[in-house]
Amino acid sequence: MADKLKGSSNSYILRSKGDVVAFVTNECNYNDARRQAELLSQQTGLPVADLPRLIQGIVRYPELNKILRPTLQVCTRSSERVGRRRGDRFYEIWHPGNLAINDSLTRNFRRCDLQTPIPIPKTEWEDIGRGYYAGQPVMRVHLEAARSDDVPRDGAPYLIYVNMDKDPFKVITGSTLKYYDAREDDRLIMFAGSGTDRDALVELFFSEDKENLDSVGNYLLISNGHSKQPVERLIWVHPYGDGISSETPLLPRVTEHFVGVDAGHVKKSPS
Repeated sequence: MADKLKGSSNSYILRSKGDVVAFVTNECNYNDARRQAELLSQQTGLPVADLPRLIQGIVRYPELNKILRPTLQVCTRSSERVGRRRGDRFYEIWHPGNLAINDSLTRNFRRCDLQTPIPIPKTEWEDIGRGYYAGQPVMRVHLEAARSDDVPRDGAPYLIYVNMDKDPFKVITGSTLKYYDAREDDRLIMFAGSGTDRDALVELFFSEDKENLDSVGNYLLISNGHSKQPVERLIWVHPYGDGISSETPLLPRVTEHFVGVDAGHVKKSPS
């Protein structure tokens, strides 16, 4: 059962068997949506979703899928990163899980526009290349392991990576993906978090109207892989039509939701 929050036009609390299992923030600018998400997370005990958790929650709770379908976009804590290590170009998708992360997007608010990637501090890029973030361990998962679903499933942070200069890596070029393209583009495995979650995401994109929905959007950062400065952008997903993207969604005209999803524990209702 989904209930709108008091005084809100489009934020929801979703319950299953009496327990709070998900929340959806108002559709508003990034900073306001993020603040509301953190407050609801504190009130309910639900973590703000990265991409794998969001996909799994949508599959687990069909009513959440119904709520999200009309929205412009759903923003997540996952981010897309590109940069060089020892001369090679690396493409990485960062899924922080339950780990608290520094919000570089908010810190760089005045310097951002919609398309500008955010520079990653050199020390952070080097540390996460060794499997650490702010002194805490982060599992580095190669694309081939993620393809076989060899990834954390308990909310632990992990990062999926590929060496663009040495590893087999299939990328479908262009700004749209058709159904079978989406099932073959390796970035979607990294984006969704595993091979199984990639398949679930593709089915969510195309399941309701495969005949009339010819393709979905494909707006990712990989073209910046030549840059010497490592950069990142936040990942968002449109449940129907616009597909996947990474952007710096800080302009007032850009609106999105954040979602919190059950991690398998009993939750409390927001006060």
